[in-house]
Amino acid sequence: MYVGGDASVEILFEDSEVIYLAIVFIDLDGTLLFQGKPAPKALEALALLKQNGHIPIIATGRVPYLVKDIKEELGIDSYFCASGNYIVYQNELIFEKSVPLESTKKLFEYADRFEFDIVMEGTYDYLAYRKETSVVDEFSDFFQVQRPLVDKTYHLTHSILAFNIFDQKIVPLLETAFPEFVFNRANHLGFDINLKGDLKADGMRFMVNFLQIPKDEVYAIGDGYNDYLMIRDATIGIAMGNAYDEVKKVAKYVTSDVHSGGVYDALKHYHLI
Repeated sequence: MYVGGDASVEILFEDSEVIYLAIVFIDLDGTLLFQGKPAPKALEALALLKQNGHIPIIATGRVPYLVKDIKEELGIDSYFCASGNYIVYQNELIFEKSVPLESTKKLFEYADRFEFDIVMEGTYDYLAYRKETSVVDEFSDFFQVQRPLVDKTYHLTHSILAFNIFDQKIVPLLETAFPEFVFNRANHLGFDINLKGDLKADGMRFMVNFLQIPKDEVYAIGDGYNDYLMIRDATIGIAMGNAYDEVKKVAKYVTSDVHSGGVYDALKHYHLI
């Protein structure tokens, strides 16, 4: 049984036999979302994709708390959060892996010692452990999410899925001190901290195996560094026009920008809609 904080894993749901033509993993921010809202033609693209018998899955670094409303607006009931550490299929949780409590305590000890801001991302909450500068709120505003309140004890009674930090100078020190974590730039303001692994690529592989989708019908679309491995390892990896150059280099196809209907154009290019 999954117990918060011990990084254990449990499969919680078994699917009945359903056959889809293709499975499409789609990032949120910068891909399906533009400035926190559905990007141009995104809703139309998703509706057509489902109408044609394909299954869209949100693949995001966000935690569930920050996905709830937007997934309903997008009309998607299958998704993975925290870059693959929290996986839901048809609104049923099928996989969860949290950060061990000892790792969280140690990370917060470093935050206090070296005085850097840090945000913790739980299943139901988005809170700051330290928030001494304005960059935490600026980071939240960038993604159009609620600014986090400070809570110094939340992690003692709740599981944590991921973290955000905002001081680039501290990253090398943390990478050495915390080999269990992987650090990826989230945007120009901050970094994501996740449990080490292939991140979204792990989530993609889990869902493909779970649904027994043929490997030649696996698509992935994204723009950020945490999409890199997913796009590289998908049968058809697609980079947004606004993606980082490193992401574009491993993609099989580069579509138009998020504000130009990039998801719609990509799905149209591959005759999925």
